[in-house]
Amino acid sequence: TLSEIGGVSMELDGRTLTRRFFGLERVVSFVIEAFPWHEIEAVAAGLANIRDYPLRLLPARMPNEDANLFDPEVMRAQAEARTLREMSVWESIALNPDPHATTLLDGPVSSREVSPVKDRGLLIAVIKTHTRNYLHDQGWRTLLELSDSRRTPFFRVDPPVPRRGAGVSVATWYLKLSRTAAPNSGIVRVEVPWEQFTQRWPTQTEQIGFVNRISRWIVDARCRQQSYARMPISLEPIVRAEESLKSLFTPFDVLRNRFLRHAGSLVT
Repeated sequence: TLSEIGGVSMELDGRTLTRRFFGLERVVSFVIEAFPWHEIEAVAAGLANIRDYPLRLLPARMPNEDANLFDPEVMRAQAEARTLREMSVWESIALNPDPHATTLLDGPVSSREVSPVKDRGLLIAVIKTHTRNYLHDQGWRTLLELSDSRRTPFFRVDPPVPRRGAGVSVATWYLKLSRTAAPNSGIVRVEVPWEQFTQRWPTQTEQIGFVNRISRWIVDARCRQQSYARMPISLEPIVRAEESLKSLFTPFDVLRNRFLRHAGSLVT
């Protein structure tokens, strides 16, 4: 898998968003166990030493034992997963230039390596893809009955593995951003680290007030670009950050053609 990855942070000054930090790199990822180590080292060195066009090798993990090792899609999925993990590292780097600033995150808090949350600014994460079920039956009824700009009650979610580095407990709730044809679309989930949530707003009245204010701000910040594919569940600041980072990337056709031009000389 050939990719260009990176992270970006934007600063909001009044109504103006400016790019505060960005970082990017070009990477190649594949499962390396099938090749002799000296060849892997040669490829990694060759990639890193391409003049004006260095790439970094990301070794991908071997698939599970029951996987079909002759299926190219299985190997591609392993390389893609490795690349996505490295993307989360860049997002963590982009998060830390100003650790005391209140920060809006695209994706869950647990996907970033963050310093102790008590020592940093407020983190507010907005999750667009719902891969886990956090609701009981009545919670689902409440969720599906939400009207525009309404939310569910907030609740606590603990990390699945209670060990250092496995994530933090969060206060979370679902918020209906916009009306869509399906009752389960147009909905995002919001997270705030539980430690920050309870220390800054210790009483239930204060917590409800904070959740209401943040929910109102998120609704006001929703994306209005009809041309944007994920407009019903996207926020304008996050869309602007994506566009800012994409503007720095090399067009993929150029990226691929340059790689192919150098590929034959990577191993001597």
